[in-house]
Amino acid sequence: CPRAHSRSPITLRRRSYRGAVPQVPRHLVLLGPMGVGKTTIGSRAARRMGRPFLDSDTLVMDRMGRTGAEIAADDGVGVLHRLELDVFIEMSSSQEPVVMAPGASVVDTAAGRVICRTCWTVVLWASEDVLEIRRSRGLHRRILGSAEAAHLASVRLGHHREVADLTIDTTGRTPDGITDEIGESIR
Repeated sequence: CPRAHSRSPITLRRRSYRGAVPQVPRHLVLLGPMGVGKTTIGSRAARRMGRPFLDSDTLVMDRMGRTGAEIAADDGVGVLHRLELDVFIEMSSSQEPVVMAPGASVVDTAAGRVICRTCWTVVLWASEDVLEIRRSRGLHRRILGSAEAAHLASVRLGHHREVADLTIDTTGRTPDGITDEIGESIR
């Protein structure tokens, strides 16, 4: 996602609050492409906020006994994406405020975008070079070619803009620095 200001890697959605201070949201959602740092940042943010952390990759594995990569290879990417949406719907129904790291595909559906708009949604982004390196590290991730990754980024850019309260470029930044920025954005 492109930055709104060249000096800052953070973009806040401009919302009209009519003088009222926004309330801390019920849930915090971290979105972005595979390898961007949703799990790393989400677990840190949850610890700092004193909230449970719900990670789609973990919940898919717990439910299915297989990784997302295995499900995509055996059953197809469409099956994986439907499962990721089901898990996201389940995570968002928590009565307790949580930090969620859903699968990147949840913004592909209207239902997923509706959920994102009811939460404080942070879109994490990184350069394609960085993402390619990070994606190659985890066996739980399905393998994306450069062309597919670019296509998905292009398709999801508009959806991310639609739901993002905050966009952070994680390229060259530390997890703690990013977590600090998220914390400051919801105070």
